[in-house]
Amino acid sequence: MKYAIPTKNKKLTLTVSVLTKSPQKIQIATVDKEKPYTVYTTRAGWVNGKRKFEVPLPETPENLTIHVFNEKNGWKIKNDPTFKVEKFGIDPLKTWQIWMTPDQKEFLEFAQQFSENAGILATNPNQTYKSRTGKYQILYTDDIRNDAGKVLSTPARISNKTAIIEISKNAFIKYSVQMRMIILLHEFSHFYVNKIKKNEAQADLNALYFFLGSGYSPIEAHRAFLSVFDNADSAQNEMRYQLIKKYIIDFMDGKIAEPVKNTNVSVKKAA
Repeated sequence: MKYAIPTKNKKLTLTVSVLTKSPQKIQIATVDKEKPYTVYTTRAGWVNGKRKFEVPLPETPENLTIHVFNEKNGWKIKNDPTFKVEKFGIDPLKTWQIWMTPDQKEFLEFAQQFSENAGILATNPNQTYKSRTGKYQILYTDDIRNDAGKVLSTPARISNKTAIIEISKNAFIKYSVQMRMIILLHEFSHFYVNKIKKNEAQADLNALYFFLGSGYSPIEAHRAFLSVFDNADSAQNEMRYQLIKKYIIDFMDGKIAEPVKNTNVSVKKAA
């Protein structure tokens, strides 16, 4: 079932109340139908009776399209008898009081704009997209390749020399807008926030600080990291994910006050 809400680019929390008569796995996708490859979030959960889903949206389009469907039946069925959408609601977006410099705010705005438009932006290996003052740059290419020309599985990387973030469009269009945000914040943290630039765990947690503090969904953070780690399964990435899970729990419980200055483990990007 498809619905439209005039969200007018506002920050908000969407609530969707769903009714079922038996256990059903319901999915909710929030989409900008005017832009291809622009899914803001996806949610899935079992409903047996009544359940209210809460979907935090720090970014919305002018008009938000919402697909609600039973996972086993697919989203194209117009009148699925296995569930009923009781009502929609719009609540204020919950954010946290986090510390950000003006430069960090500039990057956050830049990342938000890029994440929302990544599906329609053109790739160009010879020209970068720039933030408001030009301090931050993104090189948008079809694929990220090594020096030998081999396509790499990573969706993004940042240069330790120029601080230019390189993004693979073929990878990015598969991600939700919020997943793109955490990936961009991860690369940003490597160069601009980390105490040790190459430390992957520090970049993970520093990215989460800005991401969660701005009201983005912890579920989308989990999805992004799991997707990236799936392409590079290793003991180090398992260790990183355990740190990520704990950090998200601690942050949501109000136990995190500032970006990470150090970690107890050394996880560096492979050469």
